[in-house]
Amino acid sequence: GAGSVLLYTPMIYRVASRKSGKGLSVSTWLLKMACYSSTDIYNFQHGYPISSYFETITLFVQALVMLALVCYFERLTWPALAASSGAAIIGLAVSSDETFVVTAAQVTASAAGSGAVVPQILENFRRRGSGEFSVVTATLLTLGNALRWWTTQELTHDPLLLAGFAIGFGANALLLSQILFYGTMREGKSLLQLYTSDFTSNDS
Repeated sequence: GAGSVLLYTPMIYRVASRKSGKGLSVSTWLLKMACYSSTDIYNFQHGYPISSYFETITLFVQALVMLALVCYFERLTWPALAASSGAAIIGLAVSSDETFVVTAAQVTASAAGSGAVVPQILENFRRRGSGEFSVVTATLLTLGNALRWWTTQELTHDPLLLAGFAIGFGANALLLSQILFYGTMREGKSLLQLYTSDFTSNDS
């Protein structure tokens, strides 16, 4: 849907315009790529309609762009090596018909999806601030996981997918709550300031 196409657009714009990835966890983006690619493998191998996982295809591409931007501006090379290794594993998984490989892909997706924002949550706790993760994106992620749970329930009824989206909803809701708490209570920002900060030159 349109929500998935625009999900990371605020963050991509923010990082590109400020020419900085400071305050963003690289681990979060690597885990997101692992989550989305594993979910796509699982759905593809099960022959599910592409409409049920088109969102995760677009999210994978956006996460890849975010990772590339952060690595470029922060002069990091090891994440690119990790992503390349992951691409090779994805290729092998897509070509495999083994049931355990396909199931492992979705277990990986669930684990990576639920843990992806943990590094960012820890970074925000360490800084005692709302951080650089977009509140717009955090909101869309929270709502998106709830929506994908519903569409999966309607289209496939797959218990592994349902569990993954439920866990993802909880993790992203925690990140969103953290950003809103630190932003309003500790930094004295209004909700309007928080939700427009991606498109301003600075957060003050």
